[in-house]
Amino acid sequence: MTKTGVDKADWQLQVSHTPLSQVLQEIQKVSGLRIHFSVLPQQEVSATCVDDELTLILKCLLGDSVNLVFNGSGNASDPTSMGEVWLLGSTLSTQRSAVDCNPPRLSDAVAKQTAQDRNIDQLLLDVNADDTRQRADAVFDLAKQSDVDPIEVDAVLLNGLNDPSAMVRGQALSGWAGRHGDAALPELQQAMLDTDSSVRLQAVELTDNSLLLNNALQDADALVRQLAEAKLQALRPR
Repeated sequence: MTKTGVDKADWQLQVSHTPLSQVLQEIQKVSGLRIHFSVLPQQEVSATCVDDELTLILKCLLGDSVNLVFNGSGNASDPTSMGEVWLLGSTLSTQRSAVDCNPPRLSDAVAKQTAQDRNIDQLLLDVNADDTRQRADAVFDLAKQSDVDPIEVDAVLLNGLNDPSAMVRGQALSGWAGRHGDAALPELQQAMLDTDSSVRLQAVELTDNSLLLNNALQDADALVRQLAEAKLQALRPR
């Protein structure tokens, strides 16, 4: 990670097969930006990113689907703009990929549908797996499926909200909020009572409800309180 001083390309990040946690540490060290996260995937990353804003550098590194809450502009030309950013764990989860062999003499369309059906069937099995990561990944992937009975998906997500694992509960909460929008407020309120701070943090990230965010300012966990305050500041008229 370097500060180039070139207009529209103030920040340059180039990494190859490096643990994500190590990359984020280097970004903090060089930029002065404080990066908060509750969990990171155990994987190595490779990326080349050049931009004048750290928000876009992080998006380049982590992908557009990652949820970021940024306090400060992150513009390299203004050192006073360096602030804090929160990365939410569920949005950092890696997606599993599968290679399906096409049965002979099937058309491409039929082969594609057959592979998709097998993948969905596998996800429905994996949500009950003994392995925590496997359950969490399956819940995450299933929540994004549009070709599955929504009643069946909702049942899986509701069950996931009560999973023994905080990781699974967080993924289920993210999926539920993504599918139900404002109607997910009761589930978000319930998640704010979760014994695990990472789930409460996820609930704060997923809502713009000022009442819930104000209640989160009293949370026992400092990171939850900080994220709630950052979101409330972002919601205030400027």
